[in-house]
Amino acid sequence: MKDKKTKGVGVRLNETQEKTLQSIIDKGLAKSNSGAIQYLINSYAIKEA
Repeated sequence: MKDKKTKGVGVRLNETQEKTLQSIIDKGLAKSNSGAIQYLINSYAIKEA
């Protein structure tokens, strides 16, 4: 079962950050910018656990 997402955030990105998100999408790790940001947050959370 997927977690219900209850919090929305807005973010402004520089060109490097945008390219990083696109790279994650191109590799098939996420389907959208939102998914790529979630992927990065989850990866960080796992690393820091």
